[in-house]
Amino acid sequence: MDELTCKNQKIAFANKVTTDGYAINFLFARKKATDKEVQSIQLELQDFTASEIHEYFQPVAVDPGRNQIFTACYGSGQTEHQIRRMSTTEYYSMTGSNQRNKALQKEKKDSGLATIEESRPSPKTASLLQYGKYVQDILEQMETVFSFYSYRRGEVRFKNYQGKQRAQEELACAFLDGGKKYNAKKRKLTRKNRRRRKKRRDKRQAAIPAPTLATGPR
Repeated sequence: MDELTCKNQKIAFANKVTTDGYAINFLFARKKATDKEVQSIQLELQDFTASEIHEYFQPVAVDPGRNQIFTACYGSGQTEHQIRRMSTTEYYSMTGSNQRNKALQKEKKDSGLATIEESRPSPKTASLLQYGKYVQDILEQMETVFSFYSYRRGEVRFKNYQGKQRAQEELACAFLDGGKKYNAKKRKLTRKNRRRRKKRRDKRQAAIPAPTLATGPR
């Protein structure tokens, strides 16, 4: 690649690669956009006629809520409109983080780490003596915590990242065209795939050795 081509590149490799033993990240840098690049044509609703809006666009009213990520009403006028919703419960179910968190809490309870974390003094205090006890407990149990949160947790973190990406993609699809939630044809072999994934997950968990904790003096 010649020098001229390199100068025209908007993204460059930042010469840094990070990994947690499971996933790998390549870091890139991007030049700050100039004022000329930022400037663009800004169109507003007043720039379109009512006939153009109904011909080329679909009016959508969107409302966020406490339990719903979004509630969208499609269309305009006095006729019935399609309403699509996506709740926070559905979102976290799509990420799969709830199931992985339950498995993590069970593993922490079986290994004894949950008891260590529950008995740890709180750092939210104005007392130097109380905060000193918290720091002392952290230092005494550091080896135990590091042995539990080792490189083996890289797979869980990577799956949480994948689940978040899938959930955001499905969230956007549900908002734009209905996604799998509102299109039954897109839901193929859902139950069968769920059983197959469960078998693979159980097989992988059975092959992972149980962690051993080295508890220090308290």
